Amino acid sequence: MTMWKTFWFDINGNPKLKDILHNPIFWVVALLKVFCGAFLASNYFSDLFFPFFEYFSSHPLQNPYEIFWQSGNTRAFPYPAVMLYSMVALRFLLIPFGIENWPVFAKFFIYHIPLFIADFAILAVFVRWLYGRTNRIIILLWSSPVLFYISYVHGQLDVLPIAFLTISLHFLFKDRLHASAIFLGLGCACKTHLLLIAPFFLVYIWRKNEKTKDLFNYFLISIAAFLIPNLPFIFSPAFQHMVFLNAEQQKIGLASLKLLSNGPDFYLIPASYMLLLFYALCIKIQNRDVFLMFLGFTFGILLLFIPPMQGWYFWVIPFLVYFFARASLTQSLLFVFLQVSYFLYFSLGASSDYRQVLHLVFPEFSAGPNLYTFLSNRNFNAPLFENVAFTAMQTLLIANCAWIYWRGIKGLQYNKLSSHAFLIGIAGDSGSGKSTLTKNLEQLFTPLYMAALCGDDMHKWQRGHAKWQEYTHLNPKGNELHKEMHYIAAMRQHVTIYRRHYDHNTGKFTDAIAIPPKPLMVMEGLHTFFLKPAREMLDLKIFMRPDDNLLLHWKIQRDIVKRGYSKEQVIASVAARQADAENYVKVQANTADIVFSFLPLVPFGDNLGELNYTPEVSLRVMLANRFYLDPMLDDISELYPDTVKHYYSGDNWQVIEFDHPITLDEIEQIGEKHVSGLQDFGLYAPAWCGGWEGLLQLIVAYTIFHDSTRFPEF
Repeated sequence: MTMWKTFWFDINGNPKLKDILHNPIFWVVALLKVFCGAFLASNYFSDLFFPFFEYFSSHPLQNPYEIFWQSGNTRAFPYPAVMLYSMVALRFLLIPFGIENWPVFAKFFIYHIPLFIADFAILAVFVRWLYGRTNRIIILLWSSPVLFYISYVHGQLDVLPIAFLTISLHFLFKDRLHASAIFLGLGCACKTHLLLIAPFFLVYIWRKNEKTKDLFNYFLISIAAFLIPNLPFIFSPAFQHMVFLNAEQQKIGLASLKLLSNGPDFYLIPASYMLLLFYALCIKIQNRDVFLMFLGFTFGILLLFIPPMQGWYFWVIPFLVYFFARASLTQSLLFVFLQVSYFLYFSLGASSDYRQVLHLVFPEFSAGPNLYTFLSNRNFNAPLFENVAFTAMQTLLIANCAWIYWRGIKGLQYNKLSSHAFLIGIAGDSGSGKSTLTKNLEQLFTPLYMAALCGDDMHKWQRGHAKWQEYTHLNPKGNELHKEMHYIAAMRQHVTIYRRHYDHNTGKFTDAIAIPPKPLMVMEGLHTFFLKPAREMLDLKIFMRPDDNLLLHWKIQRDIVKRGYSKEQVIASVAARQADAENYVKVQANTADIVFSFLPLVPFGDNLGELNYTPEVSLRVMLANRFYLDPMLDDISELYPDTVKHYYSGDNWQVIEFDHPITLDEIEQIGEKHVSGLQDFGLYAPAWCGGWEGLLQLIVAYTIFHDSTRFPEF
């Protein structure tokens, strides 16, 4: 129960979810689904599934698989126990209300409620994933004619396992591995074809964090969630044959090539599956797009090489929707044509049952010949029509899969952060907030995707050396600035570097340690972009320039607490280094891309340096005018009217002034909408801060992706 509450809280936390309920298309389609679910059904649902559900509802202590197997109805219900439990749960609850005597259409309605709930769960997750695209998702997913037909006209049950899969993915991307494993296991216990994609979950988890314990736990929990619901039936031969050895699953071996007339068969589906799994092992699946692409391809393999059942297309269409929801209208035509070809094929096929779905309301019409028979009776080549329609449908499926491959894999090549390390330089005077910003960025991007280097590591001498009587730490002569450029050049090429560290507690250098390359590398220090060659190699240059009195206040507080200095010692040290600060450190602000300036709202007076005093401040941000900030600033201004000012200054700068910070909830909301590039790293639950620190995170992250993303020409 707690897990379901957590899932709903995560989904309902999306402020755009309410747009679903405010959308008239959602309600129109919902009413059509309810109506069609009650009055339309193929023979699969009415003659196979429905009697199975009714029997189990009336005899819950008996094994329905055994009963129907012995009666010769071996195709009655080829699904595991979770599918059965899900479908009859509401039916059980209504037994006290005499549901046994309800008319058939009312029972059909009850049995379609679980499908409706699963359908809505998928929609809610997709709205959560694709922020701000609610209307397109309602049109492409909720209103998909193919998905509508599969669940509410033909009466197939594939929406349920896909819903379990979608919820499992939701928890996976939130790093809730135990919950994800449970829902994946339940999904497999709903329909066994999900077992095919389970290895890709393990590859994703391993490639993302390389923790054997997480991998092992995920595997065991998934297996347990699969086995436990099936325990009442799993040792029954009837269950094993109906669920694991049914005719549809045996079709996997029918797609084969015989290389020699008397030679062995080459099975196309297992071969394609193994190649796809090998490809997944070779690349680093670190984001949602690539992972969902692999899942779509896995289901696509089955559809390509086997003449599909009507419900099988529910396996792949949601994954196509995920990508086409962000495509242009022209590109979306590819998805539209696929659905048209679906209806064309299943209308022209020899087993077409379009008329049969009306047998409850128009029994005489439903008994007539299908289109295939109609064409054959009039001497048309009906098999040719069927084959052409099948070829068109499968060709369009290949085209759709090729498009999502381009979108999922090739599209990432246009992202600068995926092709080489993105280098950020953070400079500023001592105590200006460089380390705090670096720490907050590392919290946001995580150590898995970001590494930080401290400029103090490049001091020439350790503490106490006689040379420090001649130079201050703020003087470039006291630092190995030119050597630092070699590290920057190596990081741009994704080369592991070996670098010593300056320990502020001891004043000594450590031995050199290996620093592997990360997609995001941060260099922070006093002279990070003092040298022109260093400036040219950095992708983003940030300078911290708080008000002088505020800087002194922060520095006194820091050095008293962390370094054991007195207030007088700190003030004297700052005064002694003031000239070097002006000449060598503060001048870097002129070449920065972003300058953060905190300004006190009231004078310090006697509170300067007091440990318990936290002054109220405002924030002034100067940015290069190449950054297009209006979309994000418009949303911030909507939340805080008249407290955010944005204007241009001179030829190169734009300025943003904030009177007060933003709450954590609002930063998360704005970040999800405007910093979607975090998903390229697989960060779907980024650790934003609240207040001023979160606002700095937001601005820096926004400019990283604004300045680094390159989209291809269509």
